[in-house]
Amino acid sequence: KMIHDFLLKDEDLSALSKAIKDHFKLDINFDEIESNEITEEFLVDYIFTKVEKSFEDYISEDEKILKMSKIIALTILDEHWIDHVEKLNYIKQGIGLRAYGQKDPLVEYKKEGIQ
Repeated sequence: KMIHDFLLKDEDLSALSKAIKDHFKLDINFDEIESNEITEEFLVDYIFTKVEKSFEDYISEDEKILKMSKIIALTILDEHWIDHVEKLNYIKQGIGLRAYGQKDPLVEYKKEGIQ
């Protein structure tokens, strides 16, 4: 929509470049484009390519951080899962005694497991 508006107003590409920089924090230089190539479809493809390259550069720089965050998240999830399984095992050991109290062990196990 932004590109369409700029083409309708016949504004120069430096204004479009400034608007993209203000909105997306991406510096795009339109000086390398010849004026006869400028169409809405071309500009959309050109800007999309630049945004995609910028994103890929950002991801490649932070690839180690992403890998570390995945490892940390999986480790925390694993620790919580082990803790949960241990608690369920502890509950299972004590549920048998509730049958003597005329309570359904399965219902009691489900209640305790949710808590």
